[in-house]
Amino acid sequence: MKKILAQQSAPRVPEAKFEMMIGASVPDQVPLQDLPPEVTQLMNGFWGDQYVLVQDKLVIIDQHSRRVVAIVPAVA
Repeated sequence: MKKILAQQSAPRVPEAKFEMMIGASVPDQVPLQDLPPEVTQLMNGFWGDQYVLVQDKLVIIDQHSRRVVAIVPAVA
């Protein structure tokens, strides 16, 4: 997964301006990008979701509600 994300122009923030937990709301100011299809296949889900990298964590966000749906450590 690291290799896939390295090939993307992934939005990256040094620290979260939101609570890093499932269900937390992500402010509009946080840049998001569509989750690459390769990642959704690897993780078996999260189709149509978006993401941001916070330090070395992949934070997956529901594009409609802008709420955190998953946090994957040590991917970046």
